[in-house]
Amino acid sequence: MRPKLRTRLQVEGSNTQSKEEGTINKGQYGGCPGREPTALTLIEELHIDYSILTREQIVQFDNDVSSCYDRILVAISSLASRKFGIHKDVVMVHAKTLKEAKFKLNTYKGVPESWYSHCTAFPIHGTGQGSGNAPVIWCFISSILFDCHNQKAHGIVFSSPDRQVVARMSMVGFVDDSTTI
Repeated sequence: MRPKLRTRLQVEGSNTQSKEEGTINKGQYGGCPGREPTALTLIEELHIDYSILTREQIVQFDNDVSSCYDRILVAISSLASRKFGIHKDVVMVHAKTLKEAKFKLNTYKGVPESWYSHCTAFPIHGTGQGSGNAPVIWCFISSILFDCHNQKAHGIVFSSPDRQVVARMSMVGFVDDSTTI
């Protein structure tokens, strides 16, 4: 089944739309409008308090993917973007731009005339730090990774004493910082 075509405005708002449709993993807070990093701090405090109160042991693994925007492979970002409904022409423009861009280093002496670009011998991966589309692309990729993790992980289960309210959590993150419980 082909995804429906979207206008430019719909593509820019696709991250919000994906979140509303439930396609973005609920543990992903980075690059999602209305999801604040302070909520992750509260979640961490709550699961530690829960562990103390119930006397259940927990294991937590914190991970920071350094320079994540510089390490995104174009093929992976293209596949992830298509999965979340970004039009193939937009994905192609992004990939072609990264392939053909010329990069110049800004030094204390100014910007030199020399440049470097992608080639087979020295490939350049990633959208780069400061890129406008990098947060959304990383949100797509990390959401897929969170989904894969949730399929195999046990996580932690919070419940009320009468078991009427039950919540399961295994991985939460903000941009490239993630916590696995």
